[in-house]
Amino acid sequence: WPQVKYYAVWAELILGVSTLMIWSIASDSRQHEMWGLERYMAEQLRLARAGWAVGVSAPNAFEDPSRVESDVGRQVRQSAGLPIGPYDAERAKAWGEWAMGELVQGQSAYHRAISTRDHRIAHRIHFVEDVSFLILFILFVAYITLHITHLHTAKWFSGLVAMTGVVVPALAAAAVALEAKLEFSEQSARSTRIAAALDVIASRIQARPTWEELQLAVRQAMAIHIADARHWLEGAGRRRLLRP
Repeated sequence: WPQVKYYAVWAELILGVSTLMIWSIASDSRQHEMWGLERYMAEQLRLARAGWAVGVSAPNAFEDPSRVESDVGRQVRQSAGLPIGPYDAERAKAWGEWAMGELVQGQSAYHRAISTRDHRIAHRIHFVEDVSFLILFILFVAYITLHITHLHTAKWFSGLVAMTGVVVPALAAAAVALEAKLEFSEQSARSTRIAAALDVIASRIQARPTWEELQLAVRQAMAIHIADARHWLEGAGRRRLLRP
């Protein structure tokens, strides 16, 4: 439709300039790195809260404290002080079960749901790739067949073939960029491994575990979560925002 070209150029120009402005703002403020740091701090606070209930300190994710602005979890724990009162059997059972629910059972269910979601997104991206390539292949074969057999080719069909030759590679580039940047397949596998490791910790806890067994399980779960937080923080710092 030639009469639409003028408005299509305006729409594409506005989209291009808007995308460039979004990139410029995000790059100048380093939003991707700030997101990773805030996610790490939130993880610190969650671990400190659960560890406080069972008398376990949340370890720092980095040996070099300069890698993060401040050890928020440790500061909050120090300001909270020590739990008051004796750890009798009833209190140990209630507080221990709550800490295990926060760090093990709850996080296992969370990572299993994340794994399912990321796997579904990756599958749909691959589905779009397959369907778009199939459409491209069918149209190109049909176009070549019409020319070989000297059949009449409608003008709109030639335009459709040309448009498909532009749109499908763009879809492929977008799919490759999504998978390369967000790594849905890799994140799905990683969440599956984390959920399995937490399930192993949960299976070792007996019906009435001792206080030392609970603390050991909490420390093991914390090590898994700290490794995951380190992965996200280092990944956010390693990835560079590319100009679209």
